[in-house]
Amino acid sequence: VLKDLNARYPANLDFYGMLAFAYRTRYDYANAIHMLQRMVERGASEPAFGRQSRQMTAYFLASSYKVAGEYDLALPVLDELVADFDPRAEWLAVSSLIERGRIHDLKGQRARAVADYERVLELKDFRGSRAKAKGYITAPYAMSAEARSPHLAQRPAGSGPSAGEPVASAAHSTGT
Repeated sequence: VLKDLNARYPANLDFYGMLAFAYRTRYDYANAIHMLQRMVERGASEPAFGRQSRQMTAYFLASSYKVAGEYDLALPVLDELVADFDPRAEWLAVSSLIERGRIHDLKGQRARAVADYERVLELKDFRGSRAKAKGYITAPYAMSAEARSPHLAQRPAGSGPSAGEPVASAAHSTGT
C-alpha cells in the first residue's frame, strides 16, 4: 500500500517516510537508509519540511545506521543534532545524546559514552531518559539480540561494517 501511495504521490514526504519505516521494521536497512538519506537531502531544500522534521528524520537515519552496524556513519549525524538542536525540541537532543552514547559504548569508547549520558542528566527528563542515562552510566549499553540486524550476527560484537561496505538487508541475508 505504501509503495503504491509513494508512486502515486512522489512529492508527499509523509508517504515516503512511512515507506522507509516499513522497510526498517522488516529489517531491510539498505532500503530504509537509502530512503531516509534522500529525505534528509530533500528536506534541506524543501520549505514545507521544517527544522524539527529535518532533525527527526536525521535522528531516525542515525538510529537506522546504528542497528545496521554503520556506527561511523551514525555518529556525525548525531554530532550535528546535538550541536545544533532546536530548543523547542529538547527531547530530540536528549534522544540523540542517548543514541550517541550507546554507539560509543558499542564501539568500546566508554568515556565518550559516559560523557553523553551525563549530559542527558543536565537536560529535561523525557520518557525516563534520566533513568536510562543513569543505568548506562552504571553498566554500558549492549545491543539486544532483537535489535541487532541479522547480518551483524556474523560479526564480532560491537564491530560494524567498514566504511563504504554495503548494508545487507534482511531479505538478502536470509535468502528470501
